[in-house]
Amino acid sequence: MPPSLPSITPALFAHCRPGFETDCASELMVAAAENGFTVAPAAERTDGYVALTLDSPQAATKVIEQIDFLKLAFTRQWFIAVAEIGDLPRDDRVEPLMEAFRTLGQPVHELFVETLDTDAARPLLRLCRSIEGHLRNRAQKEGLLAAKATPWRFHVCFTATDRAFVGLSPIANSHPCPMGIPRLRFPKDAPSRSALKLEEALTTLLPPYERNRWLKAGMTAVDLGAAPGGWTWVLVQNGLKVTAVDNGALAAQVAESPRVTHLHADGLRYRPPKPVDWLVCDIIEKPQLIADVVLRWARQGWCKNAVVNLKLPMKTRYPILAKLLPPLVQCCEIDHWAVKQLYHDRDEVTCFLRFERRSEPRKPH
Repeated sequence: MPPSLPSITPALFAHCRPGFETDCASELMVAAAENGFTVAPAAERTDGYVALTLDSPQAATKVIEQIDFLKLAFTRQWFIAVAEIGDLPRDDRVEPLMEAFRTLGQPVHELFVETLDTDAARPLLRLCRSIEGHLRNRAQKEGLLAAKATPWRFHVCFTATDRAFVGLSPIANSHPCPMGIPRLRFPKDAPSRSALKLEEALTTLLPPYERNRWLKAGMTAVDLGAAPGGWTWVLVQNGLKVTAVDNGALAAQVAESPRVTHLHADGLRYRPPKPVDWLVCDIIEKPQLIADVVLRWARQGWCKNAVVNLKLPMKTRYPILAKLLPPLVQCCEIDHWAVKQLYHDRDEVTCFLRFERRSEPRKPH
């Protein structure tokens, strides 16, 4: 059972990339409606979050438990906002936050103190770190932060120095990092920063047990549009043998790897001589064209898993994604897919797709 929510009208609070608030709100409202819930439209925002009003605390709990977080492309992190606290005193911001914490009635297992991913909110990060230490100590002393695992997490999201949303998220159905931003360091040997994009995708879209099972040394992969080799490099670090397909040059540290075969060819027209374990693709092209390529690979049985980026047009991002996803998902094993606009993405989303096994995959021709 979740902690008791205060008897107020809660909101579904969702972090998103600044500029994508409308896409985030539209996607959440459609997902809620598909699950039988009605939410009030969000006010137009430009500050990296949306807040959708729900009918009741019970509806809020059901929404955030029933909608699969990994299938919401534009929501980086989310929680049930049970209150928005304003006029926090400069000399003691912790006590009003603790009072909100106490109203939940039972302990939680994790605590996040965060802010928004905007230039305006960036100065608040230092305040968040300071407040988190004090709030954590107080919560532990009062028994509100449990050492034993419970399924819920407490959030405090500062939108100004004296204002914060507070609420709850289910640990198993949300991002494991504050604001939905993992702490990844750029590896010194990686050929490009695109390596961080694939690493974030594998970390965010695959649960650890699935990554250990489906991404193992000795597996094979094809990287379409590989140059200069950031994604190929990540796969090689995981022990895979990679066919890197691109007319462009690979970075020396990638091209010289014994696990890499570089083919100078058009990635969109390439046909593998035999099926592989993984297809990855980060080609800058129209999203419909990329989706068609991935669909061909799926239907022909040329790969078991895929990680692919879809570059979305600015004015129709969510409608285009809503059109392209269903055919891809129909090729997947039940529920074995995920989509997110990652922190390292820009005007794009990253999809993980695990395709239905075929007893006799068709031979490429």
